[in-house]
Amino acid sequence: MVNDARHRILVDGQRRVTIGILGHGSSQKMNIIGTILWVIMTWIAISLVWHIRKMVKRGTGVMIQTANIALLLVIELGMAHLLGINSLHFLWMLPVTFIIGQMTILFPFSLISPMGNIFISVCCLGLDRQTVKQNTDRWQCYRQLVIDGYSTDEAEALAKERFPIGAVTNKST
Repeated sequence: MVNDARHRILVDGQRRVTIGILGHGSSQKMNIIGTILWVIMTWIAISLVWHIRKMVKRGTGVMIQTANIALLLVIELGMAHLLGINSLHFLWMLPVTFIIGQMTILFPFSLISPMGNIFISVCCLGLDRQTVKQNTDRWQCYRQLVIDGYSTDEAEALAKERFPIGAVTNKST
């Protein structure tokens, strides 16, 4: 089969005239659309990885669904690049990724979660563990103070007093 922008000649000699959705020169337009989809998908994946890293560093933690969505996006981008599939497949892959990622609290989709936990660890390579621990302790203290009835401003001040920002203690354990 020979492909052309205006018609397709089949092996048996039968000729079919096809009109592309985008008209003449659709190959260039499709390449532009494909590039735009690659940029959007890559931006979403990088944004999610950055978000995971920021939330862990802040000490608030990250939901496993967010990690699983980021993991699936990275896998999709890698497989699309390795297999050379048409980037228009991203139009259906992105919504499916978000749906499957949100469903990872249910079986059988929950089988993705162990890989999501490993992905969180990979995203957080290079973060100082003591700083993350102190930020986590501060966040837990803040949450408990709010639950105990303190206002958010009072709870924040007390949590920062108990766990000062930037004052990481060097405890050898």
